[in-house]
Amino acid sequence: GPDDLQRLVNARGAQRYYDTATGNINVIQQVDDVLLRITTASDEFKIISVGPIRPNQVTNGVTNGRFVPIGGAG
Repeated sequence: GPDDLQRLVNARGAQRYYDTATGNINVIQQVDDVLLRITTASDEFKIISVGPIRPNQVTNGVTNGRFVPIGGAG
């Protein structure tokens, strides 16, 4: 549910990326065997969307400058 997602957004191991295309924050978190993307608004931690993401999508986003890593990973 929403509370579980909020916990994932705030989890220590989550990777956070600023999305230069949308201005949102993508929180990438491993859940069971799925890499999950949780998109939140940059000005408030309100979840906009959730969906699976492949590791290469994250890598490509960073490589092409769309995803900018935020802070430390844990």
